Amino acid sequence: MKKAMGSVISGDVVKMFATDPGSVKDMEAFCTQTGNELIETGRRVVPSPSGEKP
Repeated sequence: MKKAMGSVISGDVVKMFATDPGSVKDMEAFCTQTGNELIETGRRVVPSPSGEKP
């Protein structure tokens, strides 16, 4: 994320999608350490092609 943030300017909003269940805590820590604002987090379950539940 830090690498991707290199091209972001003040006032920009970055939207991130991740499959790692730990990504919310990672982003919370990243924003705390860097002084960025975390506007919203959420979880959306997308059905797998095989029909199995995650």
